[in-house]
Amino acid sequence: MDGIRWVSADQPWFELGYWVFFIRDAGATEVAAHLRSERTFEPGLTRYDANDVADDTGQVVVRIGESGGWAYGVVEGGPIGAAREILSSLSVGTSAVQLWRTVNWDLCMEVARNGSSICRFGPDSALWLANGDVHGFDAALRGAGWTEGADALATERALLVAAELTFALDLPRQDVLEGILQAALLDG
Repeated sequence: MDGIRWVSADQPWFELGYWVFFIRDAGATEVAAHLRSERTFEPGLTRYDANDVADDTGQVVVRIGESGGWAYGVVEGGPIGAAREILSSLSVGTSAVQLWRTVNWDLCMEVARNGSSICRFGPDSALWLANGDVHGFDAALRGAGWTEGADALATERALLVAAELTFALDLPRQDVLEGILQAALLDG
């Protein structure tokens, strides 16, 4: 397992940002259906093909895979405006986690369960936890080295490490960077 910390900005993979989300106990086909995409790509797209489609259409391409009991979606370039609504929809009947960074260094990590946000760390809030720290995320975030006032790169690294460890998240690096993954086209 590669975990998720490899997407950090100190690596060259996602220079313009990213949006990754994870849905527990879901398959890639199920996620594509939940996204209500106007078009899917079979058998799938490489990251380069996905970027070409996004450039040609002006729309967002989500590449979808599965690892470690979670389905995942990957978008290069940051989140779309409806990211929170999509996360809520994907979490109905299960749990979902999203992390994103924009090219301007806005960072966010959010957890939803059964359609409702239960944990959020982002540009519009420090750390918000519904019903207390039910997953131990605050302790994991601080254990990963985050402190109030940390710079953006240190904050991103801590968010990725804490989310990876708390929720056992995995993005298979080879599949994401070089593989062909199922893909869906969304309105941006």
